[in-house]
Amino acid sequence: MAKVDMIMPQLGESITEGTIVKWHVKVGDKVERDKTILEVATDKATLEVPAPASGIITEILANPDQTVAINTVIARIETDISATTTPKEEEKVARPKDFPEPVHTEQVDARSTSPHDGSDRGGIVTREFSRGTKFTEEVKTQVQAPIQTLEQPVEKRFYSPVVMKMATEHGISMEELSRIPGTGLDGRVSKKDLERYLAAKSSQSKRPEPTPISQTPTPPPPPPTPAPSVPVGEVSGYIMVPMYPQYQATWKEGDRIEVQPMEYIRRKIAEHMVYSKHIAPHVYSNIEVDMTKIVKWRETNKERIKEREGVNVTPTAFIAFAAVAALKEHPWMNASVRGTDVIVRKDYHIGIATATEKDLIVPVIKNADQLSVLGIAKQIATLAAKARNKTITPEELQGGTFTITNAGIFGNIWGAPIINQPQVAILSTGAIVKRPWVVTDVHGEDAIAIRHIMQLTLSYDHRIVDGMLAGKFLSFLKRTLETLKPDELGM
Repeated sequence: MAKVDMIMPQLGESITEGTIVKWHVKVGDKVERDKTILEVATDKATLEVPAPASGIITEILANPDQTVAINTVIARIETDISATTTPKEEEKVARPKDFPEPVHTEQVDARSTSPHDGSDRGGIVTREFSRGTKFTEEVKTQVQAPIQTLEQPVEKRFYSPVVMKMATEHGISMEELSRIPGTGLDGRVSKKDLERYLAAKSSQSKRPEPTPISQTPTPPPPPPTPAPSVPVGEVSGYIMVPMYPQYQATWKEGDRIEVQPMEYIRRKIAEHMVYSKHIAPHVYSNIEVDMTKIVKWRETNKERIKEREGVNVTPTAFIAFAAVAALKEHPWMNASVRGTDVIVRKDYHIGIATATEKDLIVPVIKNADQLSVLGIAKQIATLAAKARNKTITPEELQGGTFTITNAGIFGNIWGAPIINQPQVAILSTGAIVKRPWVVTDVHGEDAIAIRHIMQLTLSYDHRIVDGMLAGKFLSFLKRTLETLKPDELGM
């Protein structure tokens, strides 16, 4: 008998775990190599995973909604089909203790570790509900800070290089290190855990000696007003984000409600958005662009281009093309912040926000500065199709240096999006609408005409981008769109 272990693949360079969304097979099913057998959600998108070999599924070790570290065995395939029999109905597949039976869960991510500290994730507070349960009691979620006391030694614990270096620098022995409570995956000690322990140890050593009791008794001071107990969480190991239970939704018996836990990718999006708003002071600038020239060109040529090239050249392709020109003119708009350094990107990788059936993901057009409007249009169409049918790769979702999101596709005039970290700006395009507009005729006289107007809104990180730079960037973008020449279109 030959068995093949199917492991959780590393779906991208920076991805350390994935969440099982759906199995397309069950134990006893025959599978073919390279055929999709399950869907896995990462913090970027939901992706389809093929079978590593042909054979019979003999074990499934990870349940839907379960988050699994990369390189963990999630299923086993018997490749010697003749030696395989379908398991009896009464025989249950053995499941290791790390993979409990499916439950309906709602998780609150209370991360307290840095992505560079060697741990996979911070503490997770999980609320479990049986399927079909009638919710009649208020659910109270509590996130408790780690207790700074020594526990019994933890055997065979993994320590990241960062933690080991800190322990060496502060004279922490392996025995003492093994007694520090950890909040990382499988109880690992993170950088934050060690920092808390060192701070607590330092404060204890600095306690002042007790002063002699005065002969004249003094009345005790009034007890201080207790501060409200506020559980504290942490997003991505950088920014402390208080969570106020008194503002969380509650319900009582008789209320008409439906509790739907966030899917994994929605929780990751929420985490990234909260992090971005806390790490980057957002400022917004808006400009109106006369898109009449581009609209008329599309009306005249789009059918011919679609028939010849098989692609619909949308306004987004023109905007991305013009945005690259504006980024070249204003390099700090194509940058990232690392501490007190500004990392100016020399590549122009443009992220295009794309709506799928459930989520909004951002495929990235690599080296967009080397493409014409037609080339960008083809890339947009290809990546959007792959995103919607779940065949897009993690590499096609990473590495963006600037992002464009189209609020106008839903008829919105403008939007104020959240910056896609670690970028410093994101551009929102509004709907193109007909409006009366003041124009200058050939004689230099002002006149009112009906024009196709679009609003562009730039959200930018005020740590390095000020209003002057943002204003110049938008003005350059406006001029480029209003004066595009046919030979620049590549069509």
